[in-house]
Amino acid sequence: MNENDPLIKKLLASSKQKSADKTQAAREKAQARDRKIKQSMAVVAAMPEGQMILRLLKDWCGYQSTSTTADPTSTDVLLNSTIYNEAQRNIYLRLRKHMSRLAKIKIEIDDADLEEFLSQ
Repeated sequence: MNENDPLIKKLLASSKQKSADKTQAAREKAQARDRKIKQSMAVVAAMPEGQMILRLLKDWCGYQSTSTTADPTSTDVLLNSTIYNEAQRNIYLRLRKHMSRLAKIKIEIDDADLEEFLSQ
């Protein structure tokens, strides 16, 4: 196969263009999906019931806890448990990336801590 052949060049260029078009279409689809998720998260986070559920998820997923687990007898790091904890924490992190700054404040800062901070 001679890469200098005009037909081969045309086929290669066409193939590259199709690949670039598919990549662009996939990128646009992902961006549209992210916008829809962000809009949905804004609706959920604006409701008191949604904030309660997101707070529960934050706590259940161990967002503000350490992921590392150690054997209490030897203090060796338990790799499987640590990986499990980090994967669980990642669930909330993935939700969190779609939240607005205000939603994060409402959900992640304890009301008592917020009142104490504002009173200073």
